[in-house]
Amino acid sequence: MSKEYLGIYIGESFVVCVRLEDKNLVAFTKLNISSLEEDVKEGVVKRDVLWEALINKVVREVGGGKNNEAFVSLEDKEFIYRCFDMPLMSKREVEASIKYEIEKYIPFSIEDLVWDYDYVKIPKDKKINLSFIGIKKITLERYLFLLKGANIRILNIEPSAVALMRVVRSLKIAKKINNFIILDFSPDASYITFFYNDLPIFNRFLGSYGKEKENAVDKIIDEVRISIQYFRREFRNYSLDKLFIIGDLDTQDILSSIKKEIDVDSLLVTTEDILNIKEANVGHLKAYAVATSFFLPARFKPTFYGEQKLSVEKIVTTELLAFNYVLLGAVILIGILGCFFFYALLDNNLSVKRYRIRKEVKKIVLPPRVKDKSIEEIKRYIKGKKSQMENLRNIFGKVKEITPFLDIMPDIIPQGLWLEDFSLRKDKGRLSLSITGYVFLASKEEETKSLDNFIYSLRNNETIKSYFSQLEIISIKRKKVEGYDSLSFSVKLK
Repeated sequence: MSKEYLGIYIGESFVVCVRLEDKNLVAFTKLNISSLEEDVKEGVVKRDVLWEALINKVVREVGGGKNNEAFVSLEDKEFIYRCFDMPLMSKREVEASIKYEIEKYIPFSIEDLVWDYDYVKIPKDKKINLSFIGIKKITLERYLFLLKGANIRILNIEPSAVALMRVVRSLKIAKKINNFIILDFSPDASYITFFYNDLPIFNRFLGSYGKEKENAVDKIIDEVRISIQYFRREFRNYSLDKLFIIGDLDTQDILSSIKKEIDVDSLLVTTEDILNIKEANVGHLKAYAVATSFFLPARFKPTFYGEQKLSVEKIVTTELLAFNYVLLGAVILIGILGCFFFYALLDNNLSVKRYRIRKEVKKIVLPPRVKDKSIEEIKRYIKGKKSQMENLRNIFGKVKEITPFLDIMPDIIPQGLWLEDFSLRKDKGRLSLSITGYVFLASKEEETKSLDNFIYSLRNNETIKSYFSQLEIISIKRKKVEGYDSLSFSVKLK
């Protein structure tokens, strides 16, 4: 009996569904939400109900079975991609510290996310390269509500870029390529994703061109060029071996344009190359790609829901609990035996200890300044040293006063913002702080938004407000930093 799976891709305004039997694509369809909106009166049916009905409809059109087992992929902009390095350590150490490391790179609590990760060890550099993908719980819960309402048995949910990577890596030309870029180019939405050692490390939404293809192609190419420039700046030690452009048959003209602008070897992969179907588009390919999860291998298969989901946190907790019970019993047993042992030896050892102490006292070497001094002079010397120690404590106490402020700073610095100077002064009991730096991101709009968020945090963070009541913007201007155009700024807190 053949094994049947569904692959579902949910876009911004449409749903695509494919049906696979024994790894073969046997049916596919794509429907837009507008096709149902036309059938109902405005305000009568809630939008989520329409989405649920749309999912039901695409499943029926491909002939979904009674079980409706499906792998689901969502738009990449629903997910958070992060990549960072950690010191070389064991798997258990990674699992124990991963939460604290991730929270350094996200603007909110990790408790608000459903997440997964993988990493590759780089022994020669004594580090590991870790890739993290997360989705907000509230976002995931909405999709789960829609899918379960449509009677879908969810096997897994993952980003469309990861699903596409699995299909691209199955191509003969990509078998030996580990560091590459995937640009999925379609009228609905275009994304670019960078992979290093087969792990996703950077993803960006490039926009959508709809019917205005001629005007949008140049803009997309510019966005690709800016993305690669940004990647090479932020990940200087990473190489790029290939750019795979995934598009429909009518995107052939894009490849030559990109080759002129981008110094990365490029290859166009059409939906027909993979699906052998002329009528299929990138949306169909994304639905097919997620369905390949059950038979195509991949280094990283993030799982956010379904039968494959196994929480790392749960694994760690279970292991620690099992370990703690064993450890507790061992400690109690050793403690009881130790008490008996020391009780038996203590009485006999006391006289030996006293003898050794007297012998050690004779070996004490006093500083030359007090070696031949009287007891009173030695006391005055000790008192002077105590006074010096007290002064040091006062100095350390003043440093400790601003520790909460220094602790909060890394959390409010957004991605792409770099500090050049951080000068903290105290004059007549009042603190002042001068900060200069620059922002480098893929576009001027993103740079301005990042700086606005940073200034907003400086003004409104409760911890910072307890130290500084005023913020003065000294300057904001554009300047070249290491040959790159960036947004420079200078602010002062007092």
